[in-house]
Amino acid sequence: MIINNKKEIKATAYPSPSKMSCEWLEMQREAERHAAIEQYLRSKLSAGHTDPSMYSPTSTQMMLARDDPTYRIPASTLMPLTQADKIRMTFQDLDANKDGVVDREEFGKGVQTCKLDFTEDALNELFQKAKRGNEGNLTESEWYSFIIGYPMFLDALYHRFRSIHNADRDAEAAKGAKERFGERVDSLKKEIDTAKADLSDAEGKVSSGDSEHDEAVEKQKDAERQHKDAIEAVADAFKQRKETEVKIAMEWEATRAQRIAIAEAARDADIAQRRLAAAEEKEKWALQALESAKQEKEQATADLESAKSRQTEVKTGEDPEAVLSNADRSVADAQRREYELGIAASQAADKADRLRWAKDEQVRVKNSHEARLNRATDALAEAEKSYEENDARLKDAENVKDHGPIVDEKENQLVEEEIRLKREREVLEKKETNLHKECTEFTQRVSPQRERLHHSPGGYSSPLHTSPYTTPVKDIRSY
Repeated sequence: MIINNKKEIKATAYPSPSKMSCEWLEMQREAERHAAIEQYLRSKLSAGHTDPSMYSPTSTQMMLARDDPTYRIPASTLMPLTQADKIRMTFQDLDANKDGVVDREEFGKGVQTCKLDFTEDALNELFQKAKRGNEGNLTESEWYSFIIGYPMFLDALYHRFRSIHNADRDAEAAKGAKERFGERVDSLKKEIDTAKADLSDAEGKVSSGDSEHDEAVEKQKDAERQHKDAIEAVADAFKQRKETEVKIAMEWEATRAQRIAIAEAARDADIAQRRLAAAEEKEKWALQALESAKQEKEQATADLESAKSRQTEVKTGEDPEAVLSNADRSVADAQRREYELGIAASQAADKADRLRWAKDEQVRVKNSHEARLNRATDALAEAEKSYEENDARLKDAENVKDHGPIVDEKENQLVEEEIRLKREREVLEKKETNLHKECTEFTQRVSPQRERLHHSPGGYSSPLHTSPYTTPVKDIRSY
């Protein structure tokens, strides 16, 4: 603590230096302790007032801004306030009748409204300190000069008054937000039901698509097997035709002789047929030669039967050209069947591919519905959480309206501690002033005697020269 008196004193002495030193050191320790507690209180109160669950006037506004993109926080709530603004606003809050001054009753009611548990004596003491001992009511300038020394007390009053004033607005905002949150929750529930129905339908389509795809794959495999068999049949038909060509080449001579015999038999049959016709003609027109005609007829009939028998015997062998033609037809039939089965296999593969693509698309749609359902579920959980938080804020706002601001007892203790430290500091400063006054008076009283004894004849040595209590001012300040 620095002595404010700037009057130069060459030498002084205290009546009790040890007592003065102890008191001065105690004042130093109290000042340091007060500064440390002041810093601690500022950090605690600052952190507490920015907590949305405490006295922050923008807690509901921040909630609305977060959940409603169209909401805009008022610019007034975003501008930083100075200590002068807080002092002016708290004075206006204490001035209940708005007459420009605060009387003792208004001061007490305002402090009690903020739930600061001060006794009547403490309120009287604070009011008198603010008045500086003057009569009448408290003016704004007096309030400024007083409260500027109590920053924690000022912050507690400011934020608690703000929470009271903002309770109605926050309650209305929370009610409006509750309605919007309710609509949001209902909308999300409907969206979840729709997403579940779409997901169920998509799962059914995926299951049906799986069955159709599996069936198409089996048909494709069957068509591919049949096509493979048809290719093998074509190869066999070509092989048989080749064998037939070889066989025909090997039996060509016998085949030619057989053809000649067949031609001769056919010629003999034709001759016999003509003879039979001539005989019948003779039988018809020559009754007289009936017997010989009958005999000739019988003979011609016998010859005809013999020729037919020989012709039939010759025809019992296979015709090589017919066999080769049959082999060509078999090859053509096998090729046609292989072509048709190839087309069928290709169509089956295309169908399987289309079903596989459809299945993949159905799986993608199913995954999309699942993601949509998950998003809606998460959004519903978030909306329900916001709904619950908004209910808590609404209850807090209504509680503030009904019972006053929410108070942390620790905060009240800190404010009381600040006032106590301020009171102790004032006591110590008063003691310092009195001691300094005593020191000055003593110096003024002793200095003339000291000068007179110092210049007396005979070189008289004054006890003051050897007194251990005599010390310069600069040494006293170094304690």
